[in-house]
Amino acid sequence: MSEEANQSDTKNFQTENGHVGFLSWVNHAPPLQFVFLGVTVIFSASMFILIGVVLSTLIFGVSFLSPDILGQIDEPNVMSALKLMQILQHIGIFIIPALIFAYLVNKQPVDYLRLNQSALPITYFLAAMIMLLSMPIINWMIIVNEAMALPDFLAGLERWMQQAEASAAEVTEKFLYMDSTGDLLLNLLMIAIIPAVGEELLFRGVLQRILISWTKNIHVGILIAAILFSAMHMQFYGFFPRMMLGVLFGYLFVWSGSLLLPIFCHLINNAAAVIFVYVEGVEAVGIEENNFGSSADGSLFTVASALAIAALLYVIHKREKLTENST
Repeated sequence: MSEEANQSDTKNFQTENGHVGFLSWVNHAPPLQFVFLGVTVIFSASMFILIGVVLSTLIFGVSFLSPDILGQIDEPNVMSALKLMQILQHIGIFIIPALIFAYLVNKQPVDYLRLNQSALPITYFLAAMIMLLSMPIINWMIIVNEAMALPDFLAGLERWMQQAEASAAEVTEKFLYMDSTGDLLLNLLMIAIIPAVGEELLFRGVLQRILISWTKNIHVGILIAAILFSAMHMQFYGFFPRMMLGVLFGYLFVWSGSLLLPIFCHLINNAAAVIFVYVEGVEAVGIEENNFGSSADGSLFTVASALAIAALLYVIHKREKLTENST
């Protein structure tokens, strides 16, 4: 993209509709916006975690103050409490702070978050194709990411990262165990719908906009938001593939002008994983990603997928730009 195009996109992306909110005075002070958003996230997360602790004790008789709670993860009441906490954490960390921030800086929060705009129907189809084509690339990046090793002087940090990753993998595997349609629907809500909506509201709808305004550069803002998006998950051996998805969602948001498009793509990515596990069984997780891309044919397919994604992104950008200029 040319510098002129970047400046044009940046200007268009930052344009507000004039409906100022209570904290509208920080609209031209991105560092203050960043700090205020961080404080809002911490406060909201604390409140919802507290609510989760209380409800888990009252409803399931489970105390999150117990140091051995993960050791009891096979107990049905403990798993139910963990799922409740997972849902409340996502709401408290992502959805509520984004809505509060959007309302306080703009009295039309739906407009500020670009939830009242939609991309072209063909764009949704192309975006779905991109998500499908991205799977071999993500699998290849997971393989590369997992093969990385830290220097010897960081061996202690690496051991901690491996232990944290193993604990997260254990909880995720338990979450993904499904033996009924009800379990599938609950996991689609907990793992696909709520995270897709919440994470896009916070990272693309609010944080990315702040960073673009702060850096005065579309690409830098998207990249930093994607890095923070991946780091937030605290799953170190999936950092780069998740960052790549964050970059992809960021460009789709900027180019379409609608947050609904990255939410749609995020939902496809998460829901596909849940449905795959439901159909194939939790033991199938990781089989393909450990093999795909290790052969010459797999590597060629990964490169072909990357080229196809680049072409589709170019088409989306041009079509949305043409539509914008004609209105």
